[in-house]
Amino acid sequence: MAVLCLLLSAVCLFDYSNTRIPNRLIVLIFLYGVVYRYWDAGGGGLSAYLINCLLVLLILYPLFKIRAVGAGDVKLYSVTAGY
Repeated sequence: MAVLCLLLSAVCLFDYSNTRIPNRLIVLIFLYGVVYRYWDAGGGGLSAYLINCLLVLLILYPLFKIRAVGAGDVKLYSVTAGY
């Protein structure tokens, strides 16, 4: 979990300085989540992580469409939901 905290801190720094969240960081957090959940709970943990990511993505998509939140925020919330 310390790695997740470091990655989220990097996301905060990029977001405040550039007002954008780099897709590379989001992909890195996603890959770390996949590996972490598989290592921690096996295939069941991996599928739970992917389902949680998809559910949060589907729930927040309407907010993105009405421009209430940005695309980077939706992606970030989605990949961190599984932890």
